[in-house]
Amino acid sequence: MLFVLSPAKTSDYGIPKADLPHCRPDYGVLRRLDWMQPYRLEKAAALPVGPARILHPLCGTRISTFLNRRLAADHTSVVVNLASQEYAKTIHRQALKARPLDCVFEEWIGGGYRSTSFQAKKARGQMAPYAIEKRVVTPRQLQAFVRGGCSFDPRASRVDRMVLRRRIDQ
Repeated sequence: MLFVLSPAKTSDYGIPKADLPHCRPDYGVLRRLDWMQPYRLEKAAALPVGPARILHPLCGTRISTFLNRRLAADHTSVVVNLASQEYAKTIHRQALKARPLDCVFEEWIGGGYRSTSFQAKKARGQMAPYAIEKRVVTPRQLQAFVRGGCSFDPRASRVDRMVLRRRIDQ
């Protein structure tokens, strides 16, 4: 999930109408309440369609173009990346007219911090509702995110990479 930091415009359902687009290589850009058929298709699986051997290149710059239009409408310069590494490949960063901010979730395992897919997916899923609830409009506000034992680590972070770490000592 990638989202544009902007003051939330809420619908009757209490969720942003278009502030949290879900960028998928198979459907393109989805927004809350969009209808889709459930199925499972791995983005990195071989699926020859025209010149593409895998699915995410088929998006071209469509998703980046969509995000650029959203950015222009909101006068925002940051896109927060809460997507998995595979989904993030659907975004052409060179075509994006904003600074992407990658959120990396790590946990202490065997004497060092590493990202595990299960914990990272869970934490990414908690950060989007947090941003809505707190009306987050700047990356600095996201640094206050503390859920599931994850918290911001300024020493491991950079301007384009926000690292949130979890350490549960036993």
